[in-house]
Amino acid sequence: MNYKVRLALYIYNRDQAKVVFMAKSLTMPFVPFIGLSLGGELGICGPIISVSWSNEDQSFTCSLESHESECDDGSVIDMDYLISEARDNGWRGGTRVFDVKV
Repeated sequence: MNYKVRLALYIYNRDQAKVVFMAKSLTMPFVPFIGLSLGGELGICGPIISVSWSNEDQSFTCSLESHESECDDGSVIDMDYLISEARDNGWRGGTRVFDVKV
């Protein structure tokens, strides 16, 4: 059995004051779960941090995060790079940067 899964990717800057939202749909041969790392074709993102079920759509929605970071050599993986990498891997959206209100 395959499961419809909608992924929501939140890309944050280093101080988490700005965020970009992106989305992708796929099917999985098992129920997704918190902590599952999805590699390869998804680009640079962390493990699933939340999972919800929509009875109406008969699908799961999973949230993932990615953050700007500084590498050991001092180079920075910034939001623009993370957005570009996500788009290259089939994610949609990411056209608007939002301020995070605390």
